[in-house]
Amino acid sequence: MSDEEIARLVLLPGFSTRGAVSEVSGRGVGLDVVNDWVRAMNGSIRIASEPGCGCTIELRFAASLTTVQSLVAEASGQRFALPSVHVAQAVPRGVGEFETLGEQLVYRHHQRVYPVHHLGEAAGLACDPGRPLQDHDAVLVQVGERTHALAVDRLVDARELLVKSPGRYLRHMRGVAGLSILGDGSVAVHLDLPQFLAGERRAAVQHSVAAAEPAQRELPGVLIVDDALSVRNSLRQLVQDAGFRAEAARDGLEAIDALREFRPRVVLTDLEMPNMNGVELTSHLRNREDMKDVPIIMITSRSQDKHRRMAQQAGVDAYLTKPYNDGDLLQTIRRAIAA
Repeated sequence: MSDEEIARLVLLPGFSTRGAVSEVSGRGVGLDVVNDWVRAMNGSIRIASEPGCGCTIELRFAASLTTVQSLVAEASGQRFALPSVHVAQAVPRGVGEFETLGEQLVYRHHQRVYPVHHLGEAAGLACDPGRPLQDHDAVLVQVGERTHALAVDRLVDARELLVKSPGRYLRHMRGVAGLSILGDGSVAVHLDLPQFLAGERRAAVQHSVAAAEPAQRELPGVLIVDDALSVRNSLRQLVQDAGFRAEAARDGLEAIDALREFRPRVVLTDLEMPNMNGVELTSHLRNREDMKDVPIIMITSRSQDKHRRMAQQAGVDAYLTKPYNDGDLLQTIRRAIAA
């Protein structure tokens, strides 16, 4: 792990640098709450620590919910507004280079390589198949600890935009944060980049699963639902190494969306999540004909009896508290599938 990855461990629920629990510290509650709030504001946290010199924690988020400093780019005839808090650099064509590395399309700039997403294609718009990627501009965007390159038809402008609600018919659309009317009368779609790129990665996973060998498609599926990225990644790696297929969502609403294309044999869910928590998700699944018999395992830092009773009443089959043992969790998953 890099120093930055190690420093971000303090953002995990239940993680503490204290050796013993006191009345005011040691429970691992604090920075994980800050991390949840920043994610809810579509922001990011950067931690820089140097031994003997101190630690800097940098929070980046939109200071106003009304106006947002944005980079306006055009792709497939549609203009998109990218929030400046996530934009690392706008690179005109000819400066960097798009190329294929193995089977993955990447963007090489200043001796660094970034994964590429075609903005128009990711938004579901028709793209010109005859236009080479070298004729595109690139926008380097940072989401969490990763930097991605967005291929766009052209860079339009950088300005402060008044963001309007997309209305009740679009308020649940993933990746759309709002709309702005530009000076020429055209409409720019504001993107929620963490959600937008998460949906793009999920579509890529679903595409790769559909193209896999029949034996691979028959592996039992596990749906992981947790709002902490590090927890989702560690659980995904654990169950995949154990021979399962894995799909991840960061809250109950994303999990319901993922169930349109993914049918799990077991669901792993956190208790406390934004938008729809684990108890609400469990109640929803128990009322669905296609999911009412699927085992649900809740993994949470809440160990009080009242939370256990709440989970059991909703229909949770097993209740594990963090930190959990990987072996015990895998054994619980296998028992749930075999039942």
